Amino acid sequence: MQVCFGIQQLPPINASVVTIGSFDGVHFGHQQIIKKVVAEAQKRQILSIVVSFEPHPRVFFNPQEKVPLLTSTAEKGDLLANLGVDILLVMEFNADFANLSAEDYIADFLVKNLSPKLIVIGYDHHFGRQRRGNLDFLKNRSEFFAYEVEEIAPRDVDNLVVSSTKIRNFLSKKQIEQANKLLNHNFSLSGTVVKGQQIGHKIGFPTANLYIAESQKLVPPEGIYVAMAVLNQQKYKAMLYIGRRPTLDNNLAQTIELHIFDFAQDIYFQPLRIELLAHLREDKKLSNLQELTAQLEEDKRQSLLFFENHQL
Repeated sequence: MQVCFGIQQLPPINASVVTIGSFDGVHFGHQQIIKKVVAEAQKRQILSIVVSFEPHPRVFFNPQEKVPLLTSTAEKGDLLANLGVDILLVMEFNADFANLSAEDYIADFLVKNLSPKLIVIGYDHHFGRQRRGNLDFLKNRSEFFAYEVEEIAPRDVDNLVVSSTKIRNFLSKKQIEQANKLLNHNFSLSGTVVKGQQIGHKIGFPTANLYIAESQKLVPPEGIYVAMAVLNQQKYKAMLYIGRRPTLDNNLAQTIELHIFDFAQDIYFQPLRIELLAHLREDKKLSNLQELTAQLEEDKRQSLLFFENHQL
C-alpha cells in the first residue's frame, strides 16, 4: 500500500473507488466499508483509495478537546494495508480544507485528484464547509461527474452499534475484551523500546519500556494487562504494566512496561507493538521488592492461565 501525505504525493490516477473518513481504530464497521471499496476496485481493475485526515477533524474544530486516538497514522496504515487498500491519502485537516464548500470538495478535491468511479461512504457522512455535504448531495452530482455512490449501513456486534466512541469508552473502563470485539482486532500500543531503571531485570522480570511518540494516542488506565508482544512479525506472550511504580516511589512518571515470557533478546531502540488482551488487576503499592516479585509471579501465572483458556 502506498501512503501519500497530501495531494502532491499522489501518483497519476485515472480511475478509483474511494472512501473518506477518519477511520480511527479501523473497527468492525470501518472494515465493512473498506472491504467494499477493495472488492469493487478489484472487480473494476482500478485503484482502491482511503482518504483520512490529520489531525482528527474534532481536534481541529475544538483544539481544547482531547480526542484520544485508537490508532496512530502508522497503525491505521498497517490495518488498511492488511485489508488490501492500494492508497492511503492522509490529508492535512487545516482551515483551507475545512472551508471548502461541499461543491468544491467534490469537484476540486475528489474528482480532480482521485477520478472516482465509485464513492463508498458510511452512514451519516458529512463533508464540506459547515458539513453541508451528505449522501444526497453526492448523489445529486453523480451523473454530472460520472461516479456512483454507495452508503454502507451501520454495523453492530452483540446488538451494539460499533463506533470509535464506544470503543474508547470500553478501553477507559479497562474492558479490553469488549473493545477488541468491536474493533475486530486487538487494541495496540506501538512505539520504540527505551531503557528504564533496570529494576525488573534485577528481580527476574526484565521489561521493555515503550516510548510512544504520538501525544494523542489513547493509553488505557493504569493497571496490569495480559498482552502480546509483536516483534519482527513474531508474536510472544507477555504481560503489560501501565503505571507509576508506587512500590519504588510515590512521584514517578507513568511508564508502559512489557514483560515478555521466556524471552532474552536485546530489543533496545527497536519498534515494538503491544496487543492488549485483558485487564488483569489494578496497580498497587507493595511493601518491598520481595512482595513485588511475588505479585509478579502471580500475575504471570494468571496471564498464562488466560492464554490457556483462550484460543488466540
